[in-house]
Amino acid sequence: MNLLVWDDTVKAYKPYGEGFEKFTQKRGEEFGKIIEQIKNEVPAPLYSFALDGALDIEKYKSQEERLLFLLKEAYDSSIEDKKGDGNLYAWDELSWVQNNIETISNPTWRRIFQWSNLILNGKNEVYISSDVKRGLLNRIAVVNINKFNGENPSSDKKFRNLLKNNAVKESIKNQIKLFKPTIIVCGHTGWILDIVLDKALLKHRNPYWKYKYRFDGLDNDTAVIDFWHPANTNSDQALLDDWETIKQGLDKQLRTKKHNFENTIKE
Repeated sequence: MNLLVWDDTVKAYKPYGEGFEKFTQKRGEEFGKIIEQIKNEVPAPLYSFALDGALDIEKYKSQEERLLFLLKEAYDSSIEDKKGDGNLYAWDELSWVQNNIETISNPTWRRIFQWSNLILNGKNEVYISSDVKRGLLNRIAVVNINKFNGENPSSDKKFRNLLKNNAVKESIKNQIKLFKPTIIVCGHTGWILDIVLDKALLKHRNPYWKYKYRFDGLDNDTAVIDFWHPANTNSDQALLDDWETIKQGLDKQLRTKKHNFENTIKE
């Protein structure tokens, strides 16, 4: 299997001679090992891979508030007709966003920036400058549940089958443990996190449910908010206004360090 990696300077996939392991270790050796663990469990044939995480994991972990987005999968429509040609097409999602930050129109990333700006900077703004986006990109982490063979639309059945594999579940848990987030935003993936943790923590979501949970092996409490996927069809402002309400409860919990996040919920 030949490895081709997206090169933003020529806007094309090019042969990558250093190997898959070297490519994944752009995020550090430990992250690369976790990726290899997943790769060994993905049904063949492999044809696409999206590298996620944080641009600088150690810098990210040094922050007091560490925001992580838990999403389903990344997808590149340009390789749809290349399935089965014997190549693995890999791309660094965060570097792609970084290199195209002034022109990117992807709704998922537009909302990630808007919500990050409100959560981390306290600013309810639809329009955000490129400089602010660059700063935010260096402060967040993004973890896709599935990094291989992404599809559009995503199928919940596909993820339920994927998560029947204990090695895959463990690898997702290890990614989250590596980043040690203080805040996890689930893009309608709270049910997936429940499966990964073997705990039914989300009772319902309309439109979101808040709870606080301490991961095994982490030395910090993690606030988890299950919200709409960033590509939701509601308006940018409507979603930001919902986040304004969420943030009030989130700020209170982070200040008091209470363990029961459900105290702030009004039915």
